[in-house]
Amino acid sequence: MAKEFQKLTIKDPFMFAAVMSDEETCCWMMCQETGEALNDGSRTILLSTKGTNPQDVPEELVHFLSYVGHSEDPDSSVIRDDFVELLDQRIAAIKRERNWEAKYMQFREMLRDERVAGFTEGRKEAVIELLSELGGIPEDIRSRIMDEEDESVLRKWLRSAAKAESFENFRRNM
Repeated sequence: MAKEFQKLTIKDPFMFAAVMSDEETCCWMMCQETGEALNDGSRTILLSTKGTNPQDVPEELVHFLSYVGHSEDPDSSVIRDDFVELLDQRIAAIKRERNWEAKYMQFREMLRDERVAGFTEGRKEAVIELLSELGGIPEDIRSRIMDEEDESVLRKWLRSAAKAESFENFRRNM
């Protein structure tokens, strides 16, 4: 179930991307080898909040991961260094900006549409897979299946394909 925009935390992919799209936030990311800011456009970060070796990790990263790991608990005892404060301020600013809320709603709608499209494609593939057990699928049947977008029709065809003894039998039930 999707969260309300105001309840998003740094753990939520949308909020993480929104925070990290800010140049001021990203300039805090430093190369461990050189100590220089990462200004090469890179945005790939793989981290774990469940680490067990804080002594082997830079203190700032431990604070950041602790913040991420406890972001849904405002009463937690997360150490508040400058970067964590910056993240908190940026999240609060994003939540105040109506255009970010609109982007989040568009993002949720896009995900919902993509999910529906995925189910539709999956049903088409399932019908084709079942019919392929009967042999080479006639092009008119294949085209009609691939062009169909109505979920109820595809569900009906899926049940019909599962029972079909021949392409003619399936065609009559289309």
